[in-house]
Amino acid sequence: MNTEFITCKKYETPDEAAVLIEILKNNNIEYVLEDNSPSDDVTSTYGSQVQYQYDVKIRQNDFEKINNILEKEAAETAEKLPVDYYLYNFNVTELYDILDHFDEWNETDYLLAQKLLSQKGERVTDEVIRQKKEKRINQLKEPQNAEQGWLIFGYVMVLLGGFVGIFIGYYLSQFKKMIPDGKKVYVYDNTARKNGKTLFYMGIVSVMIWLAIYLFWVIP
Repeated sequence: MNTEFITCKKYETPDEAAVLIEILKNNNIEYVLEDNSPSDDVTSTYGSQVQYQYDVKIRQNDFEKINNILEKEAAETAEKLPVDYYLYNFNVTELYDILDHFDEWNETDYLLAQKLLSQKGERVTDEVIRQKKEKRINQLKEPQNAEQGWLIFGYVMVLLGGFVGIFIGYYLSQFKKMIPDGKKVYVYDNTARKNGKTLFYMGIVSVMIWLAIYLFWVIP
């Protein structure tokens, strides 16, 4: 059984996370609230304050359970929305786009989109929903190609010292993303990951060479 806690939802403030945490507590689902906010009042290059981020993590085998609970909560919320709620102005194409990219929308909007499509005469069956979710998850699983600029920059950095090349190599070869079913997949394809591993090990060798040069030829 997988006992690792993985991110279920991300929030900017603990108050926003509190709603989900209350649901988890009421349904006896173990969770971890991870504080990823900066320790100091850090500002970005443009002067705006960096947004705090809090991750609510649960065990992977609880994902299906909490998704079902959230869908039920969202359905009840959707029934209480005001008549001027912005989704009521969406056309059929825009509503289908919500279904096609369900991971980018909250549960309430997702369920309301289904309801509005049905009201517009669209046939939105459970099978249609299942197929769209499956298609989207398969899209998210697809690894990306690494930009040539990053690879060239990485190899140049390896030649100039290695540290940045090591970082880029590790990132390309090991970085993963989490998809909506709670699984983690590699972001980059096999070619990019192989280049990343090459960069990583070349970077280590480069650091050792430059360190040796510094110790034996630069230092008197």
